[in-house]
Order: sequence, then structure tokens, then C-alpha cells
Amino acid sequence: MSFRFACWIILTSIVLNTCSRPRQRQQNVIAIQPLGIVDAGLLQYLKTEITILHGIPVEVLPSQPLPAAAFEKERGRYRADLLLAYLEHCGQGKFEKIMGITAADIATTTQGRSSWGVMGLARLYAAPAVISSFRVQKKLRSVQQFRQRMLTLARHELGHTWGLSHCSSSFCLMRDAEGKMKLDSAGFFCKACTGLVSRL
Repeated sequence: MSFRFACWIILTSIVLNTCSRPRQRQQNVIAIQPLGIVDAGLLQYLKTEITILHGIPVEVLPSQPLPAAAFEKERGRYRADLLLAYLEHCGQGKFEKIMGITAADIATTTQGRSSWGVMGLARLYAAPAVISSFRVQKKLRSVQQFRQRMLTLARHELGHTWGLSHCSSSFCLMRDAEGKMKLDSAGFFCKACTGLVSRL
């Protein structure tokens, strides 16, 4: 599927989607947008923790279906880049950030591969981000560990939206996962990344 054709499909899906237009802007709010069925306990946990850790109000939006136009039938995955475009439309500039959460497998084009499975995706200084629990559930010991992993992942992708690139520190939230499960040992931004975020 060509990039231009894929964009045409997602734009068509957006026009037909039920995301409503906002009545007023809430710039200092992070919106969590469930895509498909997402555990309510996880959503509440992320809302509470992100609010406490970053001092920014978080609003959980009504669930929306995953856009069919973003589905990659050959691999059974959803294109994360197309989900970002979808989320940006859903937000309509109403929120400072809008983070999609899904249980479905997601992928993007990277490292010379057209479909590379990822846990999350975001662009630097952009509003939308998306995370998936599909690859987070390996070797889980508890529900709390799962929620903590998802919080680490969410904060990592939010870090990108705040302008943070991958960090060389092995203990920083912004370190590059390199396609592997590395969510259990990095729970904080390093000093350098904290300084960059605090200046925003």
C-alpha cells in the first residue's frame, strides 16, 4: 500500500468517524483515548499517576473503535502512524496531548522494515501519541507490574511529545527499547531529561 493511498484511506475514515468536535479548548489537559476495549482499572491508574507525576490534569475520553483503515491485514496489526493521524483528528486541538491506548498490536516503518511491531509511537513536539499493551504482557508477575509497565510506556511516549529524543542513560525513561521489553528498570527521567521537560 502506497503512503499516499494509505493517507487517503485514513482521511476517509476520519470523515466518517464519530469523534465529535470540541466545544472549547483545554490546552493544559492530557486526554487518554481508549481505542477498542481497554481495561477501566488501567485507565484510572494512568489518569491518577500521570496527574500526580506531572501535575497536568488528565481526562479519559469515551472509547472509540480502532479505525479499520489503519488495519494491516497481512500481519494483523494496526499502523501506528495512521493511528496518530486519527487521534489528532479526534483531539481537534482541544487538548495539549492526546494519547491513544489499545490492546491491539501496532506497527510502524523503521530500521528498513515496512512493518515493525512497536509498543508505542509519538512524534517530537506533537500532540498525539499511541501505546499498546499487546507486547507489554510478556512474563508478567502481577496486575500491578502490568500497570507500571504501561505507565512507563505512556510517560516515555509523552516525553517524545514534549520534545525528548531517546536518551543514552540506561536508567532513563527515555532510553531506546530497541524493540525489546525494557519497561521494568527505568521509572524516572534522568537529570538531563528532567531539566528539558521542566523548561517547557
